[in-house]
Amino acid sequence: MIQRRAARTVREHAARGERISGFGHTLYPNGDPRAPPLLALARSISKRAAEPFDEVARAMHGELGFAPTIDFGLVALTTALGAPAGSAVGLFVLGRCAGWVAHVQEQRRAGFLLRPRARYVGPSPTDHP
Repeated sequence: MIQRRAARTVREHAARGERISGFGHTLYPNGDPRAPPLLALARSISKRAAEPFDEVARAMHGELGFAPTIDFGLVALTTALGAPAGSAVGLFVLGRCAGWVAHVQEQRRAGFLLRPRARYVGPSPTDHP
């Protein structure tokens, strides 16, 4: 029942040209490697709570070829934990902050700017009224 409903819902959204959040990370075209462990952890906590997430993930992969992102995995995990709505965002931000702190520490130890991969080439903010 859930499987048919998930596939139908995915097809309906796709037919309307709507993007489905939590799928298709641009940096991970073959799938976000952070999502599967989160989904597995959610499953280990509550198979019942994780089932709809697993079905949507299967439907998205089968219908559109998209894999879940960390966002989807975090929502599945916080749902399985029974955490309040919005907890997934808090966990994401906490992880991001820890990564930034680690990056700053690494950069300070190295004594130079690490990974300067991008250079802004757009208009200056002062060019706009």
